[in-house]
Amino acid sequence: MAANLAIHRLSARTPARAQPVAARLALQALGADLEDALPRGLPPQALLWLRRMQLQAPEAALLRPAPPAWRQDWIAAGRQQFDTALAQAARPALGPVPESAPAVLFADAAEMLACLALAAQAGQLDRWWWRGLLGRAWPQWPRAWGQRPEAQAGAQRLLAKVGQGGVLPSADEAVPAAPRGFGVPPQRLDAEPTREVAARSDAKAGLVSTSDERVVTARVSRTEAVELAGAVATASAMKPDLSVLAAPSMPDHAEAQQPVERPVARRVSAPRVLDSGPAEHPAPATLSEAMPRPVAKLEGVAPPRLLSPKPAPVERAREPRLPSSAATPRRAVVDIPAPATLPHASPPQFMPATGQAVGAEAEAPVPASPTRRPPLSRRTRPAVPRPPVAEPVLPTSPTLHTAAAPESAWPWPQALATHQAPLLFIVNALLEDGLYPDFTRPRDPGLPVPLWALLAALSQAWRLPPDALQGTLAERMPDWIAPDALPAAPGAAAGPWSTWLPAYARSLRRRLCQRLGLRSAQWPRALMLAQPARLWLSEAEWVAEFDLSSHDVAWRLAGLDRDPGWLPSAGISLRFRFV
Repeated sequence: MAANLAIHRLSARTPARAQPVAARLALQALGADLEDALPRGLPPQALLWLRRMQLQAPEAALLRPAPPAWRQDWIAAGRQQFDTALAQAARPALGPVPESAPAVLFADAAEMLACLALAAQAGQLDRWWWRGLLGRAWPQWPRAWGQRPEAQAGAQRLLAKVGQGGVLPSADEAVPAAPRGFGVPPQRLDAEPTREVAARSDAKAGLVSTSDERVVTARVSRTEAVELAGAVATASAMKPDLSVLAAPSMPDHAEAQQPVERPVARRVSAPRVLDSGPAEHPAPATLSEAMPRPVAKLEGVAPPRLLSPKPAPVERAREPRLPSSAATPRRAVVDIPAPATLPHASPPQFMPATGQAVGAEAEAPVPASPTRRPPLSRRTRPAVPRPPVAEPVLPTSPTLHTAAAPESAWPWPQALATHQAPLLFIVNALLEDGLYPDFTRPRDPGLPVPLWALLAALSQAWRLPPDALQGTLAERMPDWIAPDALPAAPGAAAGPWSTWLPAYARSLRRRLCQRLGLRSAQWPRALMLAQPARLWLSEAEWVAEFDLSSHDVAWRLAGLDRDPGWLPSAGISLRFRFV
């Protein structure tokens, strides 16, 4: 399973007749099903942290595998709470967040590290999300930097934008960076060992992935109620609609409030249902039928409010009839700007209020015909205002926009539609040629040509048509100047850029065509997609989403569509998703 969902700790008060191993496997299966309930609007690199999430499951679900109907109801209940938490989530990057916040949101891991450094400087590491991130190392926050080397460069760029570059940890304080996939997971506040239910699918056996920021903490407080605490979720595994290619807008949050004392929610214990046997009590068909009554209330998660009903139409007074000789008034309708459509990648809870004035209709007389008498009066009828349109009432959270942290300094991941996304597969070939280092050589500068500059130059050498990806690559190195001399590379001797690039482009194309089973004339077509892919761009990570149904299996057989991971020379991570 992908690293969209994991569980830090899992405890349950199971029935006395339940086998511990069977109950644990059943709970793990229910927790893994919550990956299908993740918010559909989150970018892949975004991090949504939930303080607590409480779901209910019947006692029978802990005794045997849940039937499909129960699992669908379980996923639907989890999706509702995830969406509610996303609507209430606050971004610490945009301002102070009270301790009572039910959820927090980060654009990516780089923003999380930058906010961690700012919180340490402001003495706000006592927040529940920072305690959960640091674990036993709290309040020693530099360790979190050393465990996430792939996000350090992006965090430094973000802090430099807001003029806080001096809050970075020193080299002596930070723990040396560990290779990706071999890091130490964050420890819990208590002494119990961490038990993860969902881990990365690409992690090696017996090793815990370092993607600990994408973790959901789950706890079962009683037999029929499952409580998830400290949840963190990333993008949904749902297949996106690639026909809509608008970039997502920045979430519009409400203003921050002062921290208030949070009342302790009283938990209502559900009555325990005893199973007398399948003959007397047949298994219910749905999860709602299996749930006992009354149902416990959610703790820390408020249900979304319903939309305001549409107002009744206002009847207009009948207009007086004018004489036949008068000019017939014609309505001059003032154009009403339609509200901006919500991008495909933004959840409906992020829909901003339009706040636009509703236009009115005015009457403008039409000049009289020369064959008719002039109109009796040129006075027009007063404009009849339209009834106001009711705007949806959405759950809001405290606004975090402040003058000290402008929204432009903390960008939200943007989506880019590109037909040349397979060009990013070439990064794996460049790593194999030794031109750029991977996580095993983070301090190696590599080729004296930026990675994005070489990709853009190769696309021109192969005569690919213009594409949005080429413009994005050019924006990453606006001031780059080609060096006078380059070292030798496979198929290219050492020499100036003008002779080195054509030789290496020919050699790389020949070798890749051999691996893919293509002729040289088919190479440009192999780098073009009929349906555009979606490329998510953030400070710390690029994520390319491909349509799995139309993906060429030759890239998979050649081993070129695997995740490159952390690219130290570029200062970001690159990964691919097939949906």
